[in-house]
Amino acid sequence: MGKTGDITNLTNWSLVRLYCRVWMAGETALLNTTRGWQMRTFNDLMKRLIITVILLVGCVSSADAQDDTTEIIIDGTIHYGNELYSLVERSNITYLWDITDSIDSILGKLERPVLPPALGTFETERGRVLDLYPFPDTVVFLMDVARFAFKRNEYLGAIHFYRKAAELAPDMSTPLAQLGNCYYTIQEFDSARAVLLRAIDINPHDFTAYWVLADTYHRMDSLDRAWDHLLMTHLLNRNEEDIRKALFRYRADMGMNWDNWEFIPRYHAYRDSADSMLVHVTSHPVCAGYALAKAFWEFEPGYRENMAPGADVIAGVNMTEEVEAFHMAYPLLRDSLPIDDILFAGYLHEFIVYEMIAPKHPVILLTIDPASRQRVAEYVNRFH
Repeated sequence: MGKTGDITNLTNWSLVRLYCRVWMAGETALLNTTRGWQMRTFNDLMKRLIITVILLVGCVSSADAQDDTTEIIIDGTIHYGNELYSLVERSNITYLWDITDSIDSILGKLERPVLPPALGTFETERGRVLDLYPFPDTVVFLMDVARFAFKRNEYLGAIHFYRKAAELAPDMSTPLAQLGNCYYTIQEFDSARAVLLRAIDINPHDFTAYWVLADTYHRMDSLDRAWDHLLMTHLLNRNEEDIRKALFRYRADMGMNWDNWEFIPRYHAYRDSADSMLVHVTSHPVCAGYALAKAFWEFEPGYRENMAPGADVIAGVNMTEEVEAFHMAYPLLRDSLPIDDILFAGYLHEFIVYEMIAPKHPVILLTIDPASRQRVAEYVNRFH
């Protein structure tokens, strides 16, 4: 497995067999109550019919789309559209689909983790990611005093104590980030910029330093630099709502809009027992193909292992798996999202990382290397 090439050599007859197989699985579930399966209602069966038609249409559309994007997105280790459907059709396991307009009712509300501010123990050494270690006691004391002074609008006092803390902790960015915030507050923007650049040099993952530096450039009427640093702030804390609101404001100041679309696929896949030959897959209709691919990777015996040697892994995420799943969803995304433009521009991996992975696991944007993070920034700037 893993060999691709011309996906058009797979006939639509195999898709018809797949359709019949899925439909018959539904009929069996309706009739064979002796196995303990619950009776399916007519609406359940109609849902399954609809989802199968959606996938079949998507499969043909995916095959057509490959003709236009072959040079950019064909990779010899990936099964696209018809190929993966053909593997599903030949499987000994039956993948039984269902659709819902509210996946939250099954999985619960989507959690969008927000990273904590770098105000105490959230620090990183240069070249390493998310090392958590405490400040020395003296530094903690000085920063507490500085923070207290800042809240009382005693900014010169806060500057004094943050300077002392920075001298005692030269490898930590937090004292400098807060010192830069003090300079920003009293409108000493040149001093703020110099201190914040030092903080970012020490810790390129300190989103607080990036955020204050963005605001500093904004006040200095350097809107392009302000935008670049705010965008990086956003990537370093993907789900922080105040940063997102700032993105809208900055774009407005530049005479542009923030295109606030998203694609965060969610699904529920399970089988009744470890040796069951029936896998249930439930998702929103637009995620049906994605859900099928993810279920196939999870439950098909040996598939993940056979695909592993050529897998592309980024920050712990199997991108080969995600690319296959994306292409199963691709046909239904073309009309509502700028997917074709993204593919032709060569930003598929950036789309997957930013849109599909980071909302649920924002730390991935910190763990990728700086060059890859810059590529994500370019992607976001271009398509949002």
